[in-house]
Amino acid sequence: MNLKQNTAYVLTAAATLAIELLAYGAYRYVILNTEAHTLQVRNKALEQNLLTVIHDLAKTKSDLSNTQNNNTDLTQALTAEERKNGDFASQIGELSGTVSTLTKLSETDKELLQKYSKVYFLSDNYVPSSKRGHNCRLKNREQTSSRPTKGTPNISSAPQSTSRQLLSAPRIPNLTARTD
Repeated sequence: MNLKQNTAYVLTAAATLAIELLAYGAYRYVILNTEAHTLQVRNKALEQNLLTVIHDLAKTKSDLSNTQNNNTDLTQALTAEERKNGDFASQIGELSGTVSTLTKLSETDKELLQKYSKVYFLSDNYVPSSKRGHNCRLKNREQTSSRPTKGTPNISSAPQSTSRQLLSAPRIPNLTARTD
């Protein structure tokens, strides 16, 4: 019996070992199957995240391109406006100089303006103050010499209407606004 008992004992141990191995195998199968399922779910979630990131990256690139184009357009518009402002500044400077000159002219004594204007110097009535006492001699000289000397114009033969027209000419021209 001893042999029978030993055989039974070995068979029982082998059966127990087989059952334990089967239980451990089943346990490991369930754990590995659960981990595999978890990894598959996690992999799908990461793939979705990757697709979202790729889509967002493409959208960001498109937005960046649009922003750069918009920036280029705005830079060109700014340059054009700065050029216009420069043109306006130079026009304002020119007009300011003109206004300054006109203001000085309007504030200047009219007799002084008349005395130094071209029209005044071309007038038949003009006689320099240093020559006023010598008026008689000038008139006598004009009467005796009917021909002008070489290089001097004969002002006395100029028509009277020309000197009157020059005297009645406006001294300051009308200014018109530039439209360009």
